Amino acid sequence: MTKYFYLLLIASCFIFGCKKDDNPQLTLSASEFVFDDMETQSLWVSVTPFKKCSYQVISLPEWLKIEPKGGTFYSNEEHELKITPVFDLSQHGVYEGNIVVYSTLGEKTVHVKGIVGEVVYYTFPDTLEVDVSVTAKKFTIENQGNVDFSFSLEPANDYISIVNAAGQIAVGEKKDIEINIHRDKMTEAKDYESAIYLKVNDKTDAINVVIHHFVERKIHLESNVIDAEYSRKREMMVYVASDPMKLYLFHAKTNVIESVSLNFPPTCISISPDQDYAVVGHDAHISYIDLNNKSVIRTYNVSCNVFDIVFGDNNWAYAFPKYDQWENIRCVNLNVPNNNETLHTGNSIYDKTKARLSPLGGVIYGADNGLSPSDIEKYSITNGTAEYLYDSPYHGDYPMNGDLWFSEDGKRIFTKGKSVFTTSELKEQDMRYNGTIVFSDDPSSWYSYIQWLDHSAKMGNLYMLMAEGYWWDDYAAKPFVYIHNAANLVFKSKIPLEKYYVGNNQTGMTEYEPMPYFVFSNSAGDEVVVVTKAQGSGLEKEWAIEKIAITN
Repeated sequence: MTKYFYLLLIASCFIFGCKKDDNPQLTLSASEFVFDDMETQSLWVSVTPFKKCSYQVISLPEWLKIEPKGGTFYSNEEHELKITPVFDLSQHGVYEGNIVVYSTLGEKTVHVKGIVGEVVYYTFPDTLEVDVSVTAKKFTIENQGNVDFSFSLEPANDYISIVNAAGQIAVGEKKDIEINIHRDKMTEAKDYESAIYLKVNDKTDAINVVIHHFVERKIHLESNVIDAEYSRKREMMVYVASDPMKLYLFHAKTNVIESVSLNFPPTCISISPDQDYAVVGHDAHISYIDLNNKSVIRTYNVSCNVFDIVFGDNNWAYAFPKYDQWENIRCVNLNVPNNNETLHTGNSIYDKTKARLSPLGGVIYGADNGLSPSDIEKYSITNGTAEYLYDSPYHGDYPMNGDLWFSEDGKRIFTKGKSVFTTSELKEQDMRYNGTIVFSDDPSSWYSYIQWLDHSAKMGNLYMLMAEGYWWDDYAAKPFVYIHNAANLVFKSKIPLEKYYVGNNQTGMTEYEPMPYFVFSNSAGDEVVVVTKAQGSGLEKEWAIEKIAITN
């Protein structure tokens, strides 16, 4: 009777003779047998709870025979299957395989091993993987042969050492081996490779060892980060925090952080073109700050909750309101000590407009938010009080999505929506389409954005953070810095950002992905400063600064 006939018989039983009740299971008396002589051993088969069904042995190694090879349960009983080895006794060694029993209740497998003659046989792991928090690790050597043996262990390099490097293991016994991880020999954040050479008699085996090593590069901050800008003149990032309410100065060359206390929770910041002063936006106030003396010069009242702010090249501050759809830019002359707010002239703007001063001076460009289609627009500040000039010539042709950044020379605008535009003093040539940035990770999606962008003319690079999401105010940046060629916008490379590792009592270490918010390049363009947050970690210090060297 062939295997296929039995399968057909079993299938027929399943269709016509077996009811589905009480979840019956085919039960085997053992999951493994070891044969070191010609003695017959018994495998008992039953059904629990009882159910009339058939079974069949459909596979077994050539060096075994089994009787019977199948049967049918008519009552609550056990069936004995006798397994007998048929070794060639002249061929010493270890034989392994599986017996597969098929039934209408499912399939069961029994692992079988045969040992002929005096055989040294042992098991050990092929690879050991060591997590970043681990300084010691154990593995096991087990004697599964039929003779005792001695062993010795030797490490491949000084990344590891072995506590119990030699010994003897009796038949049926096992030995736990402990290794120590010497992380002081590792200087980079990467995977280090080593090996352990196991010698038994004249045979040598290798156990690969992969050590995940983490070197903290981040500078953890004492505060959150609300907004930030970078001074290439001073190689300094200036950022504001609400907890505590301070302006901070991070000196990128020395990693020194200084601070200025603020009287109100900050919402945004802008550095003066000469990079010696800053203005900070608050709800109904603007703080004017001397960065050299690290002090607040004065505070001005403004009639809005400040969503964004621009320090003009005329020593005026321009506050963009957070609320109310038809709005005005609040314009404040910082040259005088008294409150002197004026409202911009021309067309109204939308709330939550993001704006930046053109490097060419005299004008500000803004990007509206929460509108479809999104747009960018231009304001003149040559007369102090801002004047609305015009918006782009496009209406939904190219996504802009609510934020913008300039090339160093001010001749191009890069928008959050990945669309690029040229600038000009002539309206007919201003804000004209100049290409689209395509991220390597997301070549076609409309739901990816530029979280932040910085241009280095010296390196010819765009340094960017990419975010994904469905709404203008609901998106998350991916944990990479993307580098594109500034001239043709083509992708060059991406750099993974350093993860956050937090110790715990269960696994020793939990890792959190970094969510980046800002990226700035230094004056040479060969280093970037990235502000990240350990998203969802609950860490007391969940914000950090990472500095990354750029080589291309």
